[in-house]
Amino acid sequence: MPSGKADGLGGPARVEFNDEFDEIVHGALHAGELARIDYDIDRLVSCRGRTGGRDGWGITGFVVVQDEVVDTFAVTEIRDGETEAVDVDVVVPAADVMEIYFQIVDVFGCTAFDSDFGKNYHFAIDSAEPTARGRIDFGVDGPPEVSGELGTSPVVVRYQPGRLDDCSTTQGGFAQWGITGFVRLGSGAVRAFGATEAVAGELFAVDAIVEVDDVSELEMWFEATNVFGCHHRDPKVGSYRFDR
Repeated sequence: MPSGKADGLGGPARVEFNDEFDEIVHGALHAGELARIDYDIDRLVSCRGRTGGRDGWGITGFVVVQDEVVDTFAVTEIRDGETEAVDVDVVVPAADVMEIYFQIVDVFGCTAFDSDFGKNYHFAIDSAEPTARGRIDFGVDGPPEVSGELGTSPVVVRYQPGRLDDCSTTQGGFAQWGITGFVRLGSGAVRAFGATEAVAGELFAVDAIVEVDDVSELEMWFEATNVFGCHHRDPKVGSYRFDR
């Protein structure tokens, strides 16, 4: 089946990999924005070793641009000894095409791939990014720095991973952790955005293009997680607030 079949629905992008081996894009993929990966773990049924009465396996996804892995993400986590699927958001790269494949690995070294027989799954990207006027930089330490005007949406947010590296971990030479940013909208709802990008074993900051509501104050915070269940927050209590 061709990769990246679109269903014509609007709204935030979601890439679905179902157990019938269909790959369906819900919405449009835009460079710099988040896309949710919805992966059915029944696509990979081998290499599911157990040890000590617990599952000892997990599935990792890989984002590839021009033959280079630019991001990795876990689509499973172990809860109460059982491996379960999790939805994950990735930052759509600034490219014409995003490729994705998946790998399952267990504690005994067994591994298998879901990669369209080595060709990877291909998804077209709308490379046009919205113009942002304001910018917020979160350095490794110290208060965030604001430049430009925050009164117009979207804004650029750049967050250095070293600021929140409590969950830093690698596996098989690939980073197995990431940082997600959150902004509270005027309605009280919360919008998530990817704040980092993994390249092989390292995590790097990205310029996240964040759409915000017409509110007098921006409220923002960040969370670091990894595939082993680690979870840390910045700030530890409350949120960063910025006048507009």
